[in-house]
Amino acid sequence: MIGPFVSSVSSLFSCRRIVIVGGCLQFVGYLLSAFVSTVNLLYVTLGIVVGIGNGLTITSSLLILNEFFDRKLPLATGIVLSGAGIGNIIFSPLIDFCLKNYGYQGTLMISAAIALNVQITAATFSQKRPKQGQIFSFSKQLSDMMDIDLLKTPAFAFCIITNTLSSMGFYVPFAFLPNSAAHYGIEETNIPWLISMIGCSSSLGRPFIGWMAVTFYRHKIVLYSFILTVCGISILMMQIWREFYFLAIACAIFGVTSGGTVCLSTSILPDIVLPKSLCNSVGITLLFQGLGSIIGTPVAGGLTEMVMNDGIIYIYGGSTFLCAAITLVPIIYITTSEKHRQRFNQKALVTVESDLPDIIINVDRRHSITDTEWIVNV
Repeated sequence: MIGPFVSSVSSLFSCRRIVIVGGCLQFVGYLLSAFVSTVNLLYVTLGIVVGIGNGLTITSSLLILNEFFDRKLPLATGIVLSGAGIGNIIFSPLIDFCLKNYGYQGTLMISAAIALNVQITAATFSQKRPKQGQIFSFSKQLSDMMDIDLLKTPAFAFCIITNTLSSMGFYVPFAFLPNSAAHYGIEETNIPWLISMIGCSSSLGRPFIGWMAVTFYRHKIVLYSFILTVCGISILMMQIWREFYFLAIACAIFGVTSGGTVCLSTSILPDIVLPKSLCNSVGITLLFQGLGSIIGTPVAGGLTEMVMNDGIIYIYGGSTFLCAAITLVPIIYITTSEKHRQRFNQKALVTVESDLPDIIINVDRRHSITDTEWIVNV
């Protein structure tokens, strides 16, 4: 939910500094959680503090890619986000091992120590373009961080619905599959490997689908819809395939496709919004993904208690992805229409012309206003 705020201040403070602050918050949140004895305090330390740290880190990691990549942005996003899949592979069995050998407090302390390594990765971040903070005030940036006009754009509005729906079902396998697998009679030692299977396949799927989005650049929204559909079907199969090896196949398919949805959710935005609105659109998209995540898992749990059947969880999770795929159909129609392309290109040209004087002055202060006007006229 902190996405829009991070998108706004990223032009005032470097992504490196934002990630460093995020890593510090993760460290403090995990460490404090080790000494907390009530769930209500865990909402603050593990939920809010660590959550804000994650938001600062993840959002900045996505935003900085826009400064270095254009057409190959989906591939770059997929490679970067594959780190999350690698994390699932490593930490699912590692956390299980730590809980058994060091207990709850020890595991959180280890997590705090691991979070400190974020500072090392942040040191590699660098800004390529001049910071807009030199020409716009801080208050102006904050006032623009929720660009309501973006939500009035039909294509972007449908994109928000798509991301909200897919986020509502995204965490269903992570939250409920371990318990369901135990009910299916799968051995306890094998259950953590199902989540690791999701992480492994996600690590491979994110750069692969990113590469596909680059290869089929003009059809990446269609690709996104197809990936959402397959992802929804894989969740539905988790209630049918109850043997370990079949569940592992379903987890692998879910990992590849869910990783692809994470990669494509922000990669399609340059086709929908103007360049000047790209940062804000990423922040708003992540905000609604967060809202969908908050709503989705409790709804799934409530449905289970109402129906008293685990199967409803996967019907719900799969249906959210299938509905998300359907909501992309209007976006495909809008973005492929000739009228949209003409309007989009015209507005993009006006944006470049209006921003060019500030860009020139920021790049080289030796240029006078007269020189700048001359360049724009040329």
